[in-house]
Amino acid sequence: MILITNVVWADYEAHTPIPEDGAQSVDTDVILSWHSGDLAAMYDVYLGTSFYDVNEASRENPLSVRVSLAQDANAYNPWGLQSGTTYYWRIDSEQLGEIIIKGDVWSFTTAGPVEPGEIDHHPGHIIVKIDGEAGPDHVADVMNELEAVKIDTFSLIDAELWDISGGSFSVAEAVAAYAEDPSWVYFEPDYICQFYTIPNDPDYPTRLWGLPRICAEQAWDYETGNDVIIAVIDSGVDYTHPDLAANMWINPGETLNGLDDDGNGYVDDIYGCDFGESDGDPMDEYYHGTHMAGIIAACGNNGIGITGVSWHAKIMALKNCDVNLHPYQSYSIKAIDYAVDKGAKLSNNSWGSPNYSQALYDAIRIAGSKGHLFVASAGNDGNDIDATKPVYPASHDLDNIISVTATNQFDNLH
Repeated sequence: MILITNVVWADYEAHTPIPEDGAQSVDTDVILSWHSGDLAAMYDVYLGTSFYDVNEASRENPLSVRVSLAQDANAYNPWGLQSGTTYYWRIDSEQLGEIIIKGDVWSFTTAGPVEPGEIDHHPGHIIVKIDGEAGPDHVADVMNELEAVKIDTFSLIDAELWDISGGSFSVAEAVAAYAEDPSWVYFEPDYICQFYTIPNDPDYPTRLWGLPRICAEQAWDYETGNDVIIAVIDSGVDYTHPDLAANMWINPGETLNGLDDDGNGYVDDIYGCDFGESDGDPMDEYYHGTHMAGIIAACGNNGIGITGVSWHAKIMALKNCDVNLHPYQSYSIKAIDYAVDKGAKLSNNSWGSPNYSQALYDAIRIAGSKGHLFVASAGNDGNDIDATKPVYPASHDLDNIISVTATNQFDNLH
């Protein structure tokens, strides 16, 4: 069975019904559905794995996407989907054979079946903080037993990342065996999160309805933003995008010369870092982070594309996912560390997990003690994340976290 996660609502309040366990079969049960417009008679549906192709495809040039033309129903049942894949889709409204509204691009992600109680984590990584009074010989014995290798450190929280994939213990077995050992402050899996995607709004003011909703136009009469540094901890940012390039943060200690000029372990980290690949290039191949950056600080009043809330903020691109679009918490902790070290007082975090992590909590708490404000997504499901269905980091009880939920253009919760 293929399961669907990370479902995003679609045009005209379109939705995919989700049962209480938060997942459902894509093979037979998932229906992408939407409310019909007053004038629309039929719909063209575009579905594919490339955001760019789905956004640019047309009847004449379908590119790489699957196209279903002239749907006369308000629903579409996708078939033949692959597990572990992010799909993008778009609905165009038509009347008398003419397109009257080009739809926005929406997405959902398929994943393998998750058994009840199964921990969603990196298969070989453990985040460990060693107690100050722990004996070094005992720590060495545990590492030998697990055949663990220390592959990274987290200076902000004084912790380590161990890789046990070369040994006989699974992560679950290792945690069960050693998590209660008083030698550790914590000994936990490297949990995987998910990105919380929202629709692509290509043009303001006809599509970017959120800005009028927050009275941005009135605010711009007084202030259009300044050069505050905002760390976008996400899938990266396309720092060459014409509506973002002028507002990208530039690392003052780095020069594009193939060297690690600022001595932080990353070569040519001009615009930020890619912590999944441990390098200085945070280019976004998935466009989730680029979309977030555009909402925050797309260049304003330049006659191009859209307008961000702040016309002049500087975007620090911090990529917290691997090539499979998995945003592991270890990458996010490294990103928070980098943001604080480089002076970003604010970060945007459109990702989360139902799994509590003391390591991530500590990273955000310590960042807050250094004046860092952490904006976190509460998800797109409209759940009470305090009482019934927590989403971390948004559910962490910390003074420096602002939890943000998703609403549609009718002010209804997603």
